[in-house]
Parts: sequence; C-alpha cells; structure tokens
Amino acid sequence: MPYIPRVPCIPRVPWHPRFASVAALHKQCSDVLALRQNVLDAAGRHSGGADPMGECAAVASLLRYYRLLCSLETRFESHELRLVFPWRDAFQPNAKQAEADLRYERSCTLFNLASLVSTCAANQDRADPEGLKRACTLFQQAAHLLSLLPPLVGGAAWGGKTTTDIHKGTLDCLQDLMLAQAQRCFYEKAVRDSMSPKLLAKVAKGAADLYEQALGRLHAPELHSHIERCWAAVVGWNHALYLGLSQFHASFEHADAYEYGQQVARLQYAEARLGEVAKLSERDQLLGGFYKAEHARVAHMHATAAKDNATVYMERVPPLSTLPPVSGKVIVKPLAWTHLQLAMEMGGGAMAMAMPTAADGDDPFSRLVPVAVQRELQRCAAGCQAIAEAIFATLEGAVQEGDRQLMALDLPHALQAVEQSALTSTSIIPSQLQEEVRHVH
Repeated sequence: MPYIPRVPCIPRVPWHPRFASVAALHKQCSDVLALRQNVLDAAGRHSGGADPMGECAAVASLLRYYRLLCSLETRFESHELRLVFPWRDAFQPNAKQAEADLRYERSCTLFNLASLVSTCAANQDRADPEGLKRACTLFQQAAHLLSLLPPLVGGAAWGGKTTTDIHKGTLDCLQDLMLAQAQRCFYEKAVRDSMSPKLLAKVAKGAADLYEQALGRLHAPELHSHIERCWAAVVGWNHALYLGLSQFHASFEHADAYEYGQQVARLQYAEARLGEVAKLSERDQLLGGFYKAEHARVAHMHATAAKDNATVYMERVPPLSTLPPVSGKVIVKPLAWTHLQLAMEMGGGAMAMAMPTAADGDDPFSRLVPVAVQRELQRCAAGCQAIAEAIFATLEGAVQEGDRQLMALDLPHALQAVEQSALTSTSIIPSQLQEEVRHVH
C-alpha cells in the first residue's frame, strides 16, 4: 500500500548563538540538534522497511524531538537562535529549502511524523484482523497529521515559497490518499465480516471517490511532473478497481430481486473496469497478481450470470446509465493522534503546538519564561504605565482647573486680606458686611 516518503534533511544544522541568554544554553540547544540528527537517521533507516518495532521507536523519538521544538519555539524568537534548518524535497531530493525559523523545522518534522505513521500502516499484516484494524486507524491518524500542516505553513513568512512536498495542494492530495487507504482497509474488513452487498457497494464506491479525488490532485500541473508517475498509475488502478467492485456488489441486490438483466449489466461494467486494471498492471510484480485475482473473481461471476440469463431468464440487459447509480459512503475521517496532544498558543490558535510530557524526560528549557509570556508581561507593564500616566494627567488637569476657579474668585487673596485686617484691627471690610457675616455664623 502506498505510504508517504519522508523528507530527507541536509545533515548539519549551523549553530550560531547571538545573545548571551541563548549562548548560555549552548549545551541544551546542541543536545536538541544532536537528537534531531539521531531521530532523522533512525527514521531514514526504517522508512519503507518492514520493521514495526523499529518504526514505533522512530516515531517515539521523532515525537519527542517535535515536542522539544515546540518548547524551544515558545521560549525564543527564531532570530535569536540564528539556526538555519535545511531540508530536501521528499519527492525531488535535488530541490532544497533552508529557513531560519523553528516553525519551518516543526513543519518538516510533522511531515516526517505523518510519513512514519503511514509507513507503519502500510506494513501492518492486513491478513490479521487486528493488523487490519491498526492499519485503518494509522492511515486516518496520518491524514490528521497532514491536516495540521496547511495552517502551519500558510501562516509563515516563507509559506509562499516552499518546496512542493509541503505545498497545500500536495498535502491535500496526500491526505485524500491516506483516507482512501483507510477506506480500503474498512472495505476489506467489511468483506471479511460478510456485510450486506448494499453496504459493500457503498463502501467500495466511497473508496473509489476518495481515490478519484486524490487522482485529480495528482494530475494538477504542479504535481503531475513532480511526483513519480507510478503514484498516479497505482491510484488510478485503485480508483477503477473499487469503481468496478461497487457495481459488482450492487449486482447481488438485483439477483435477490430477480432482476437478472440488470445484474448482468452491472457485472459487465465491473468486469470491464477490472479487466483494464489487470491489463495495465500486468508488468507490476508486486500488485499485478492482486488485480488479476480480483478480475478473475468478477469475470467468473459475470460469465455465470450472463450464461444463466441467456439460457434461462432471457431478460434484456439494459445500459448501465439507465440503472440507479451507486452512492458512495465514506466511513473514515482524519483521526486525532492521541500521542500529539495539541496546546493552545497565546494568540488563541492551535498551530500544532505540543508541549513535552513526562514520557519525554526532562525539558531542558522548562526553567525559561516563554516568549509569549514575556510579551504578555511587557504588554501588561505597558498597560499599567499608560493607566498611571492617564490618572496623573487627569489629576494635573483638575489642579489647574481649581487654580483657575480660585483666581476668578480672587482667592486666596481676599481671605488673606481679611486675616490681615483681623491682626491689625484695621478692617477693610464694611461694617454692615461684617454684621451679616456674624449673623450667618
């Protein structure tokens, strides 16, 4: 089953600390970069292999590195670290990109996580019921990891000049493909559990729809010449396969309703589609046998039904276009990965941030105040200063207004004159006014 290729990294990441606070953490940051190289080497060794235990260990190590990246990003600005992260395109290794941004490193690491999870899914033993169930779950989890990338990449300054592998169109295509693979696993389980033909037809058509959607994206100009042609070929084969199988299972409903001519019409279409796939894939040593066996099964059923109808029932075989179309039912969806518990950022969004957990060991940056918290503290301090300045300005204005009112009333000069006259026994206030003041008091 197809899986996502990993993004190869360029081996060495230059480390040039600029600020004293960053230089003091040289050892911690160097340890993180050493972990980066170790986990990516491990991912490279197990990418495409069939070593489930090794893959699980690589996933755990890469996840730990991703969480440490998130912790590092919350505590430093990228320009402070002066780290340049170079990566190569997953499909065209000659194309490379390097950015001095932790978000870029997180994006590529997240892509590699999705790659490893999809590899684990592809390497499951689907002959075992539990292996089939795990494969279905892992493909949905890989789709979820891919769904986290577009907002992470699109919100970055370098988002408009990324390599094609993490471009939105490519990520959407890979997500559709992962869901199609998961739907295929669900179909295989439904066949094994002997579900009704009606349900099998809907599930098969749902898989065909997902493969068709992925195929359309693969034929887009930006991907058509970028991804190897075998991708589009295999996806096209699977689209035709499940399109035919949907008609194959729908034919059993006509047989149960004694509509033998309509049964033959659907089987005829199913055999034609699977015959095309068997012929196109006959040179593929890995997949050719599977498609050939599926075609033989459908061809046998078609030959039997056509013979019975020609010799016994003698019903007219109508064109397929006159029959009710089979409606697809998509069962699968992107499934959140329990190992990647996202945390909300200070801005209110969840740009795939995941803080280190107890399982990751000690966080070397846990004693540092995150950059977002520092910004918030600075904002609060600036706000407090602005409030204090506003209160002081109001108070100053009130004092000036009071002085103006006193001057208009000739105060306090008039009162001082009264006090002076009392001391000298020489009154400058008319006697009549003095009597009135005494009367009032």
